[in-house]
Amino acid sequence: MHAGLFIEMATDLSLNSRSVPFQTPNEVINSDEFWQISRDKLEHWTKTLSMFSEDLSNPSRNHNPWAAISYVIEEILCSEFFVRIAAATCVNKDREFDMNMNAPIGRSVLLFHLEARLRALEIINEGLKTDIPEAIHLNELRNRLERWCDLLLAFFPTDVSSEFSIEPKRCQEFNRDFSEETASSMRNFERMLRISIREYGRKLIQRPAANPTLNRRTAELFSFIGQFSSSEIETHAPFQTNQVSDLTNDAERWIQDYMTIG
Repeated sequence: MHAGLFIEMATDLSLNSRSVPFQTPNEVINSDEFWQISRDKLEHWTKTLSMFSEDLSNPSRNHNPWAAISYVIEEILCSEFFVRIAAATCVNKDREFDMNMNAPIGRSVLLFHLEARLRALEIINEGLKTDIPEAIHLNELRNRLERWCDLLLAFFPTDVSSEFSIEPKRCQEFNRDFSEETASSMRNFERMLRISIREYGRKLIQRPAANPTLNRRTAELFSFIGQFSSSEIETHAPFQTNQVSDLTNDAERWIQDYMTIG
């Protein structure tokens, strides 16, 4: 499984944070397994990025490691995106039931991802110094995911979203914008947001996955997300292909405009 699918999963998790799986005071997921999977991913990422750092610092190498680097860093960025939303979900669950069952694992797993994020950003910055195309692409991905993450976190209570947002002030502005929207306009906004994020994530999954097995195990832990209502648009129907393509383009422009204003 490619980590790009985590983008769509995070969107459904955010927009449905008060749905059926959260109506009883229990664990959101198996916390021990989530912790172990995340630790395994961190170990893989750390070893791989260390190897890449050696390659980049050794001018005698006669190969370009950037293609492989980009697959790993994409996974780190997409995984962090998902884990921030998952951690917010865990904290929000405990907040609603006045308990401390899910928040510790959410915060602990996020720390793993933040460690990997720092290593990834160091490599991206090195590539940006010499205008490496892969580094430019990764930086664009980072910027997009960070803004989307703050946008999705704005659906949570402010005390939860501020803890896990990239830029708390930006997240608060999104939250304030939401409060001024009507119920109808918010439904339209959520629909367009789903389409935009889903299609972007599906472009990413056309690339190789760095740790497909661990990604799949993470997705299986959150399999309850599949109970949520999906997008109203069914992309598999041939006669709807052009309509979906047009709607996706409209959604992309609409979301970009909204986020720029925010």
